[in-house]
Amino acid sequence: MSILALVHIAVLMVLVLAALGVSIGFAVRPSERTLGFMRPLTLAVVFATLSATASGVAAALTRGGASATAGAVGGFAAGLAEATVSCVFGFGVLAVGWGLVALGLRRQA
Repeated sequence: MSILALVHIAVLMVLVLAALGVSIGFAVRPSERTLGFMRPLTLAVVFATLSATASGVAAALTRGGASATAGAVGGFAAGLAEATVSCVFGFGVLAVGWGLVALGLRRQA
Protein backbone atom coordinates (compact mmCIF):
# COMPACT_ATOMS: atom_id res chain seq x y z
CA MET A 1 0.00 0.00 0.00
CA SER A 2 1.43 3.37 -0.96
CA ILE A 3 1.95 6.26 1.43
CA LEU A 4 -0.67 8.26 -0.47
CA ALA A 5 -3.30 5.61 0.20
CA LEU A 6 -2.42 5.66 3.88
CA VAL A 7 -2.79 9.46 3.96
CA HIS A 8 -6.23 9.17 2.38
CA ILE A 9 -7.32 6.67 5.01
CA ALA A 10 -5.88 8.79 7.84
CA VAL A 11 -7.72 11.91 6.64
CA LEU A 12 -10.92 9.89 6.27
CA MET A 13 -10.56 8.53 9.82
CA VAL A 14 -10.04 12.02 11.30
CA LEU A 15 -13.02 13.47 9.42
CA VAL A 16 -15.27 10.52 10.26
CA LEU A 17 -14.42 10.76 13.96
CA ALA A 18 -15.09 14.51 13.88
CA ALA A 19 -18.45 13.98 12.15
CA LEU A 20 -19.41 11.29 14.64
CA GLY A 21 -18.42 13.52 17.55
CA VAL A 22 -20.41 16.46 16.20
CA SER A 23 -23.47 14.29 15.59
CA ILE A 24 -23.30 12.82 19.09
CA GLY A 25 -22.98 16.35 20.46
CA PHE A 26 -26.02 17.41 18.47
CA ALA A 27 -28.04 14.45 19.69
CA VAL A 28 -27.20 15.33 23.30
CA ARG A 29 -27.57 19.11 23.03
CA PRO A 30 -29.17 20.23 19.74
CA SER A 31 -28.29 23.70 18.46
CA GLU A 32 -28.39 25.43 15.11
CA ARG A 33 -24.66 26.15 15.33
CA THR A 34 -23.81 22.45 15.65
CA LEU A 35 -26.12 21.54 12.79
CA GLY A 36 -24.54 24.26 10.67
CA PHE A 37 -21.13 22.68 11.31
CA MET A 38 -22.33 19.16 10.51
CA ARG A 39 -23.38 20.05 6.96
CA PRO A 40 -19.94 21.08 5.59
CA LEU A 41 -18.29 18.35 7.65
CA THR A 42 -20.51 15.84 5.85
CA LEU A 43 -19.35 17.20 2.52
CA ALA A 44 -15.72 16.85 3.61
CA VAL A 45 -16.34 13.22 4.63
CA VAL A 46 -18.02 12.49 1.28
CA PHE A 47 -15.06 13.88 -0.67
CA ALA A 48 -12.52 12.11 1.56
CA THR A 49 -14.44 8.85 1.10
CA LEU A 50 -14.50 9.21 -2.67
CA SER A 51 -10.82 10.17 -2.71
CA ALA A 52 -9.79 7.17 -0.61
CA THR A 53 -11.91 4.87 -2.79
CA ALA A 54 -10.40 6.29 -5.99
CA SER A 55 -6.92 5.86 -4.54
CA GLY A 56 -7.69 2.21 -3.77
CA VAL A 57 -9.08 1.60 -7.24
CA ALA A 58 -5.98 3.21 -8.80
CA ALA A 59 -3.75 0.96 -6.70
CA ALA A 60 -5.76 -2.10 -7.77
CA LEU A 61 -5.51 -1.08 -11.43
CA THR A 62 -1.76 -0.56 -11.12
CA ARG A 63 -1.31 -3.95 -9.45
CA GLY A 64 -3.65 -5.71 -11.87
CA GLY A 65 -2.05 -4.19 -14.97
CA ALA A 66 1.41 -5.51 -14.09
CA SER A 67 0.71 -8.99 -15.49
CA ALA A 68 -2.15 -10.76 -17.19
CA THR A 69 -2.03 -14.07 -15.38
CA ALA A 70 -4.87 -15.79 -13.56
CA GLY A 71 -3.31 -14.86 -10.22
CA ALA A 72 -3.20 -11.20 -11.25
CA VAL A 73 -6.93 -11.24 -11.95
CA GLY A 74 -7.57 -12.56 -8.43
CA GLY A 75 -5.26 -9.91 -7.00
CA PHE A 76 -7.05 -7.25 -9.01
CA ALA A 77 -10.44 -8.41 -7.72
CA ALA A 78 -9.11 -8.45 -4.15
CA GLY A 79 -7.73 -4.94 -4.67
CA LEU A 80 -11.09 -3.66 -5.89
CA ALA A 81 -12.83 -5.30 -2.93
CA GLU A 82 -10.34 -3.64 -0.59
CA ALA A 83 -10.89 -0.29 -2.29
CA THR A 84 -14.60 -0.35 -1.48
CA VAL A 85 -13.95 -0.69 2.27
CA SER A 86 -13.32 3.05 2.67
CA CYS A 87 -16.52 3.78 0.75
CA VAL A 88 -18.63 1.51 2.94
CA PHE A 89 -16.97 2.82 6.10
CA GLY A 90 -17.30 6.52 5.26
CA PHE A 91 -20.89 6.40 4.10
CA GLY A 92 -21.88 4.00 6.88
CA VAL A 93 -20.60 6.33 9.57
CA LEU A 94 -22.33 9.26 7.86
CA ALA A 95 -25.58 7.32 7.97
CA VAL A 96 -25.15 6.74 11.71
CA GLY A 97 -24.19 10.37 12.21
CA TRP A 98 -27.21 11.74 10.40
CA GLY A 99 -29.40 9.29 12.29
CA LEU A 100 -28.12 10.89 15.48
CA VAL A 101 -28.81 14.32 14.00
CA ALA A 102 -32.36 13.21 13.25
CA LEU A 103 -32.68 12.11 16.88
CA GLY A 104 -31.43 15.53 17.99
CA LEU A 105 -33.90 17.29 15.69
CA ARG A 106 -36.66 15.19 17.20
CA ARG A 107 -35.57 16.23 20.69
CA GLN A 108 -35.33 19.87 19.62
CA ALA A 109 -38.91 20.01 18.38
